[in-house]
Amino acid sequence: MTKQWTLIDMSRTRRRIVAPCPPGVPPGRVRFEWPDAVRRIWRRPERLSVSEWAERYRVMEPDGPRPGKWSNATARYLSGPMDAFSLPHVREAVVVAPPQTGKTEILLNCMGFAADHYPGPALMVYDQRELAQRMSTGRVRNLFRLSPRLRGMLTGKQDDEANFFLRLRHMRIGFGWATSVSTLSNVSVRNLFLDEVDKYESTNRQEAGPVSLAYKRVRAYRDTSKIMLSSSPTTVEGEIWLAYLRAQARFEYAVRCPDCGQYHVMRFSHASGKGCVVWPEGMAAQAVFSGKAARYVCPCGSVWDDFKRDRAVLGGRWQEAESGLDIATWFARHRSRSVAFRFSALVSPFVGLSETASRFITAAEDLKVGKLDAYKDFMNGYLGEPWQEDYSPRKEEAVLALRDERPSGVLPSTEKVAALLAAVDTQDFGFWYEIRAFGYGQECESWQVRSGFVEDLDALDRVLWLPYYDVNGVEHVVHLAGIDSQGHRTREVYDWCIRNRGRTLPINGERRLKQPYTLANLENYPGTSVKIPGGLRLLHVHTKYYKDALHRKLSIAPADPGAWHMNAECTTEWAKQLCAEYVDDLGNWSCPKGRDNHAWDVSVYGFCLADFLGLRYQQPELYGQGPGEPMQTEPRQERPRRRW
Repeated sequence: MTKQWTLIDMSRTRRRIVAPCPPGVPPGRVRFEWPDAVRRIWRRPERLSVSEWAERYRVMEPDGPRPGKWSNATARYLSGPMDAFSLPHVREAVVVAPPQTGKTEILLNCMGFAADHYPGPALMVYDQRELAQRMSTGRVRNLFRLSPRLRGMLTGKQDDEANFFLRLRHMRIGFGWATSVSTLSNVSVRNLFLDEVDKYESTNRQEAGPVSLAYKRVRAYRDTSKIMLSSSPTTVEGEIWLAYLRAQARFEYAVRCPDCGQYHVMRFSHASGKGCVVWPEGMAAQAVFSGKAARYVCPCGSVWDDFKRDRAVLGGRWQEAESGLDIATWFARHRSRSVAFRFSALVSPFVGLSETASRFITAAEDLKVGKLDAYKDFMNGYLGEPWQEDYSPRKEEAVLALRDERPSGVLPSTEKVAALLAAVDTQDFGFWYEIRAFGYGQECESWQVRSGFVEDLDALDRVLWLPYYDVNGVEHVVHLAGIDSQGHRTREVYDWCIRNRGRTLPINGERRLKQPYTLANLENYPGTSVKIPGGLRLLHVHTKYYKDALHRKLSIAPADPGAWHMNAECTTEWAKQLCAEYVDDLGNWSCPKGRDNHAWDVSVYGFCLADFLGLRYQQPELYGQGPGEPMQTEPRQERPRRRW
């Protein structure tokens, strides 16, 4: 039997195929088309970056500030972070920028692009539950409903569009918030989006931080995951700034001057008076804002108003912060896995130059009277830079200025000294100590005698119980030594206090007490039922009270009564430790990570010991004697005690 053939005309592809006739089909010409579903699967994906995708398919909400189709020309600087997300080798992208400059739109565009070109389970994390719900039911849902490209991905089922969950035909999107451990720890995702990470607060101390928990969600997609973080910066220890610093490549947005054609990064101030924002000298903040009096001066000398600034931004580019290479050249040479982008309000068309200048004038005026909030807001909310706390309310030079001419180990003259006291700060690797002479009277003037570090308690014994001499050669011994008993060496400290009973006192620092110090009786070793031989007395110290008092002490000039004197051999390291702590926004004393504060702690303990002994209420034996009067040698007569 002769095989019959037919001609299949595939009209859409303009191709013709000769094939054997199927059973029951007569030979001849047959028209054939692939079903739409098959054609969608076989279609070659478009090679688009996120910014190109957004301009083609993103539709903004009708009630927003920019309704209609997305335009990259509105905020040209947003294209860099979005396009980096679409690069296959980039796994983490960080955006540091002021509020209301487009950070959230970057995340939404990347989410839409991921649903279209990079599908996989996604998680969007916000700082509060209410915000997560509002984004889920509002902007994210509108992202899919308004875009013709994304609308077909919605299932149309009510159960698939919950308050904190959105199920598409081919992927799912979850919504979490920082204070909920369950929303951050029960799913694996491929695409992770973290918005305003510096506002995250954890309420569960037994778990890791919210950012750390969220990062663990992408472990199952180790080589294909995408992470996008965005936030306004707060401090140098904030999550977004730490992520910015650990990125392999950091980019800044450089504008292009319409006159000279040169690229440069806009700065708010500069010593040369060029490449910075200027306004009429002496003009009030409100006058600068209402009169739009601020201008930007290009390094070439060209003066820009807001319109010219927007033109410069439109022609700008992203460039690597250290090398100055533009972003395209950088990625052609490097395959960085983590990248970071930072820009200020100076490049945003939504923030005028006069608004930024007026805010700075207000912040500078508040700073003169000691108010820091406005200046913090200017740094974070306009310049996009973290606030660096002045970690110490004093400077090392001011502490070193308290040194006198005495060498280490020598006391001042005898008539000034009420008692010689010692304070010890216990560490896992040794003991920091200070021996200090305290004077009489309410001024509580004191003189540093000796300070340093020893590795064990035997060496501490050899330091504390030595005889010390004043400038006249009179011998003095340590009257009382207080030692920090917190930490991992509590039992060892208690045993040392037992061996030196009567001249030592264990100390426990407390942030909150109703009085400056309290005394408690100890019967057992901590955490056990083992009795302490003879018991001990534990001194609880209100550390905030004495740190405030010591801070005031250190501001007294060495020639004035009540000064906190240092000996001539006081080192710069000791002065640096005295300047380690600072007062935070809540009014508490805090020590930055990585800074030693042992000198500060022992000074606080020594100050408390002087109060505990009541030295400020004591007077010298010869107090009130005039020149030439005989010394009182007879003991003071005790007043007879009244009977009950």
